[in-house]
Amino acid sequence: MLTRFKVHGTWQQCSIWRVANINNTLTVSQRDFITLEINRKKQIGVNSIRHISSHNRTDLCPGSSYQAQVKDRHYFLMEEKTDERTYEDAIQRLNNLQTNASVLANMKKEKEIGKKHLESLPAMRKFLERSKIDVNKLDRLNIIHVSGTKGKGSVCAFCESILRQYGLKTGFYSSPHLVEVGERIRINGKPLDRDLFTKYFFQLYDRLSETAVEHDGVMPGYFRFLTLMAFHVYLQENVDVAVLEVGLGGTYDCTNVINTPIVCGITKLEIDHAAVLGKEIHQIAAHKAGIMKPDRPAITIEQVKEAEDVLFEKSKEIKTSLYRIPKLKDFQENIEDFGIKGHHQEVNAVMAIQLARVWCYEKQDILQQRCPEKVEELRSIITKSPYENADDESRLGAFNLPPSFIQGLAEAKWLGRCQYYRKDDNFSYFLDGAHTKSSVEAFTSWYQEVSGKYCEGFENISKILVFFITGERDSDIILKKLSVIDFEYVVFCPTIFDEKLTNANSDLTNYNRSRDGRLRKCFELEQKWLLMNVEGEEEQMETTTGLVNSTQKNSQGVSSSKTGVFPSITSAMNWIKYSKEQRDEKPPMNDEYNPDYPIELQHSDHVQVLVTGSLHLVGGILKFLGPKSYQ
Repeated sequence: MLTRFKVHGTWQQCSIWRVANINNTLTVSQRDFITLEINRKKQIGVNSIRHISSHNRTDLCPGSSYQAQVKDRHYFLMEEKTDERTYEDAIQRLNNLQTNASVLANMKKEKEIGKKHLESLPAMRKFLERSKIDVNKLDRLNIIHVSGTKGKGSVCAFCESILRQYGLKTGFYSSPHLVEVGERIRINGKPLDRDLFTKYFFQLYDRLSETAVEHDGVMPGYFRFLTLMAFHVYLQENVDVAVLEVGLGGTYDCTNVINTPIVCGITKLEIDHAAVLGKEIHQIAAHKAGIMKPDRPAITIEQVKEAEDVLFEKSKEIKTSLYRIPKLKDFQENIEDFGIKGHHQEVNAVMAIQLARVWCYEKQDILQQRCPEKVEELRSIITKSPYENADDESRLGAFNLPPSFIQGLAEAKWLGRCQYYRKDDNFSYFLDGAHTKSSVEAFTSWYQEVSGKYCEGFENISKILVFFITGERDSDIILKKLSVIDFEYVVFCPTIFDEKLTNANSDLTNYNRSRDGRLRKCFELEQKWLLMNVEGEEEQMETTTGLVNSTQKNSQGVSSSKTGVFPSITSAMNWIKYSKEQRDEKPPMNDEYNPDYPIELQHSDHVQVLVTGSLHLVGGILKFLGPKSYQ
């Protein structure tokens, strides 16, 4: 049986979808389940109708045509191909692959987590087959695979930048994106452009759709699809090296489907994603160690003993060699210019140096083909094994850095991490997606160090904090670390770009967390901040390591700032934008979310806006500020 459907209506309205040639009707509300009435009499419930997507959601796109196939009394809806499919069409279909908030909450139950872990890599291999990607061909990508809690994205960015200096065609896969999804799949340091993204997206999407019926309508989820797409893109584009950042954990992460990476890296380990990875550091370490492969070298930084013991024990089980990195000061060159800012980036830079060195040693043939004129500067490090000078503690030795290594470190970019952006004379922005204790400490330390230099010439400077953090993270500790800065105002807003827009084809659409849940979280964070100010009189707030003595605090030792909760990033930023005395008009927002402007902000010469707690928050604000802030 084969029936064609034409979709009518929009995402913003309740849509009626009519079946051609017969009197059947599909009635669907936005992101609801399908109810199919046959001749308006017999009703088939959601368990009997499966669309080719995760968790049996409708995921139908207005304006598209579908085929309905029946198999084992189930209806499967398959989209018909068209020649005119846009970037927005691709993003809409990609967003439909997200796991919705209620399903995700259920998956975080202990029993479901264990089940998902065990099913993860076998499922990924099946998707590779359906995508016509030979898993063994992934070895052609000469992969550098990096896991860890903190710094893995920065390590990958440094490493990719170093290798690009040698004329190599590089791929860099990371997550999450800040503004556009193409940021996740980079070639030669640049995000995949919209035309290429659309082309490769539908090549993969069509392959998976065509095989969906015979696989019970199952499609890969959002991150898994993008990982498949990255593999597809890098194979089609013939990159010389692919630097892969693990999405979550390591052992069961879908990037871990690869067989033979050139080298693996494990960055700093901390407690994060505890609901999925465990609440103890040894559990976290076991997950992260899972990317190591037999007979392929692995490199890590100095870890706490409990984590380090697990990493080295796992390396023995896997039958590989794990090495520690040296200190930056061990290198003869005085390296001070890092493209990614903050003193905490020094250890990430050294990790990248060692990963790049191992790759160059292992793949000398490619270097000789791509940049024979630069091979001579590498001679001293590729003619001698990098492992020979490791000490008794498996610590790799420092070496004379080639000029291109130093240049690569200086030119590396990783937006949303200790990022400074000057909008105009009125506002400057300090942005970092920090969401753990140590990363917030690093961010506040960097801010205190550079804020005066970046804002010279202004006498009366006010500070605003814009903050949001997800529910599973320890917001109390993080807010305490931020409270040592004397903010005139603290803004809490969810990671929703604009509450008035519900575009399913937006790069910033997120169905993983409910809108109401994120807004409730903002009010909870506001109450915690206010409570800290009340309790500050009884207990002096802990001072963040590295902060200069000029930090101003109130008589209780904590910030005396006022607070406000806004329903979206756009409403919060509009309020900030119009908060100075010289504003010409009132911000475009409802009175309910239009608090009075503090006198300090109205009369300040310059406003510094600090944004932290979530990379999704940082990305939304960069989008609001415009392309100059993120291109």
